[in-house]
Amino acid sequence: MQRGSDNTVTSRTKLAVLIPSSAERQEGVATFLQELGAPQPVRTFHNEDLKDAHKHLSNWQAIHFRAVIALVQALKNPSDSIALEKAISSLNEAYELRRTEPRGFPDAPENAEMAVSLAAMTGLPPQEALEHFQQLRPGPRASKSPAWLLSYELSTALQFARLVLWWTGQDFRPALWCEDMKTAFYARALLDAVGGRGIRICPHCSHLFIQERPDQSYCSVAHREAHRVARWRAQQKKEATRKGKNGRKNVTKKAR
Repeated sequence: MQRGSDNTVTSRTKLAVLIPSSAERQEGVATFLQELGAPQPVRTFHNEDLKDAHKHLSNWQAIHFRAVIALVQALKNPSDSIALEKAISSLNEAYELRRTEPRGFPDAPENAEMAVSLAAMTGLPPQEALEHFQQLRPGPRASKSPAWLLSYELSTALQFARLVLWWTGQDFRPALWCEDMKTAFYARALLDAVGGRGIRICPHCSHLFIQERPDQSYCSVAHREAHRVARWRAQQKKEATRKGKNGRKNVTKKAR
């Protein structure tokens, strides 16, 4: 089966990501929505839409999105501990920024009461339990498991996406309906997580790029080689630390 020649997130035989559209760019209408007023124009999400991410995401959302993409890549290459550490560090940075945003009345009495109730249910400290409930931090299990963490982060970001059946006017297509561009970005990340050519974060410079081929993991050959050297040095440092610890243990045993 040949790959589709269009520049959409998926080929015609795969799951489409649909977003609201202007009348000028529409590829059809939302046949899956209730008929309230005029039909909603829709189109598929395209690669070039990723270039305008800064127009649709706040500062913490942009950092979070890039961190999720980086985490997808790091989990596909478990030997790259540097990439995994960078991805988790970026996620933590995004959460820290989000907690600084105004959220109404965080110290209201009802929040304090809810925190105590949540703490009793989860076994977490009250403030941590409340922040987890408010999606201001991942839970303790996700924090300890990168794979669990990715599952949680992507699923939470896509909680308002809908799996729909779209009648294009010519055929039926399964699709993920995203009411805003932010959700569509994460839908793209979800599809990239299960394979195919797509958006990537360079493990060396952390810049976002679109793959020119399915096996491209770096934005350039130079950064691929630089990261390879950095990984080798990190591995040598770990080996030296391990040997140093073993040497100290042997010295202790001889002293006894």
